[in-house]
Amino acid sequence: MDILIGTPGRLIDFSRKRKINFKDFDFMVVDEADRLFDMGFMPDLKKIFEGMKPCDERHTLLFSATLNARVGNLAWEYMNNPGEVIIEPEKLTVDTVTQELYHVGKVEKIRLLLGLLKKDDPDNAVIFTNTRHSAWEVAKRLEMNGYKVKALMGDLPQAKRLKIVNDVKKGHHKYLVATDVAARGLHIEELEMVINYDVPLDAEGYIHRIGRTARAGKKGKTIMMACEEYVYGLGPIEKLLGYKLPVCWVDESLLLKDRSAGMRFSSAERHRENKPEYMKNYNKPPRRHGAASARPILNKLSKRVQSEVSSVVGGKLDEIFPSAPKRPERSQSSAKPKRPGRPKTRNRIDRRRESTNSDTEVRYVSSALSIEERLELYRKKYDDKFQLSGVHSKDTKGDAAASSDSGNANTKHKKKKGILKRILGE
Repeated sequence: MDILIGTPGRLIDFSRKRKINFKDFDFMVVDEADRLFDMGFMPDLKKIFEGMKPCDERHTLLFSATLNARVGNLAWEYMNNPGEVIIEPEKLTVDTVTQELYHVGKVEKIRLLLGLLKKDDPDNAVIFTNTRHSAWEVAKRLEMNGYKVKALMGDLPQAKRLKIVNDVKKGHHKYLVATDVAARGLHIEELEMVINYDVPLDAEGYIHRIGRTARAGKKGKTIMMACEEYVYGLGPIEKLLGYKLPVCWVDESLLLKDRSAGMRFSSAERHRENKPEYMKNYNKPPRRHGAASARPILNKLSKRVQSEVSSVVGGKLDEIFPSAPKRPERSQSSAKPKRPGRPKTRNRIDRRRESTNSDTEVRYVSSALSIEERLELYRKKYDDKFQLSGVHSKDTKGDAAASSDSGNANTKHKKKKGILKRILGE
């Protein structure tokens, strides 16, 4: 392999897969260096330079349409005493291109675009915008007004972008709406017109945009619309050109009726349309039953509220906010059968509760009860045949009387007189 051409990301990918070694290359050429920096390839370029031979053992060439500070910093950091070669053309724009400037409000730009296309009726044209969504929206509005147009932007898949460019070159589509991704490297044979729907944010970008037409000595025409949002970029462009752009006044005859007026084009719709083919069949998982069923109820209530508030003044809240419908109960046939399982075993607490509830008359045995009362409780608890061995009923009565007397004596003995009573002799 003598020469390897690729983007910074692809070259780094080959290096990680051990397919190439940066130290085997003696020459390094970076084309469109300023454009690579604008697209965020600065870290990748530094990684490539760090993986190559030292700067004094290789040859490095940087080509850039504009030499800005970032290109200069990269040159001084990774090149060995670099020399600067500047080739300035006599004119930034060719004489065969006609330039026009229209000052117009943002809401009237699409109407003016329709009038200009009808007035000049070019065979082909490229319309540049500053954002991706704006390019897609302008293409949609032109389609609704009967034009064959395609949108080209950076977030499209590579295969789809190549197909759009080839179709435009073959004449299948008359107009192309694009971002600055088509400002460099895009060559369409005999392109008649370039329209700057938005004033470029970069002055050099204007030179690259209008450079798509009037190539190889042929004639071309460029039109720029300056609205209140991007008009501040007009001064740097005229400063770079060295002269004022000729201004054309907007006539009422140029403001045609827009069939897409009042329509909104959301970014979500653009993402769905530009989705790759392998993802178009992908469906989102279904929503939960609760979230899906609540939405129609809320929508119904909101419509009810809007209609009632506009027509009714006062009244009860129940008339305006009806109660939500209850969930229907399941029938026994639709209910799921219970799975057979092991019978639940009663634990010790449940058994204890059942025993206490079944025999509520049994009281706890206390020392304050007499012997007969205790025996009666024991007989109820255990058996009616319960008896004390060696003790007769008479003895028990005597014992009970003795115990009662001793208990009374003890209680009397325990009660002592107070100090005052002892002194007073009570």
